[in-house]
Amino acid sequence: MPRPALPPHVRRAARDAGGWGLSLVSVGVNVVVLLSAVATGVAFARWALRSLVAGSDGVEEAVDEWLASIDPTPWIVTVAIALLLSAGLVALGAATSVRVLRRAGVPRAREITWWCCGVGTLVQAAITIVGSGVTTLVGLLTGGLGLGIVVAISLVLSTAVSAIAGYVAGPRLWAWRVRRDGERAMIGARSLAERVDVGGERPSPGADVGDAR
Repeated sequence: MPRPALPPHVRRAARDAGGWGLSLVSVGVNVVVLLSAVATGVAFARWALRSLVAGSDGVEEAVDEWLASIDPTPWIVTVAIALLLSAGLVALGAATSVRVLRRAGVPRAREITWWCCGVGTLVQAAITIVGSGVTTLVGLLTGGLGLGIVVAISLVLSTAVSAIAGYVAGPRLWAWRVRRDGERAMIGARSLAERVDVGGERPSPGADVGDAR
């Protein structure tokens, strides 16, 4: 049995919502994941380095001095600004998706948006974590300044890839979820109609809500 096609305006809305929604949300999540992974990698690298040189005459003091020479202030300011921008992008992407879907008359627009955003960013977050490990290693080997440059380059490239991937994959993911919800609604409505025909009377409204959805 062929799957029913979405009405043109609903299909167009789902693709627009997915393209813009997943692109913006993915960029915001990507920044948070990358910075969190890099921070975790740096903390682990510092601990591992200190453990390796612990008790070594002269080497431990040199490592402590080198680590102390890295000023964390620029990092703290950068991370704070990046987190605020990321939160704004995620909110803007989700709000845009919900608004576009509701304008086309798609039910459960908020649930569809957050489900698709979660699924869409999960894979990208995993890829970002793997890439951030290489970023941390290269940055530490080149010192504090090198870490900042490497992280900046990695952040720009990763953000660009996330935006492009979201714009390409988002429309397909949103359209699939909207179609699936529509099919479930049709099945529920058909089942309700059959029960009415067989039973001869309409079930109570409270019992029909879950089936119609």
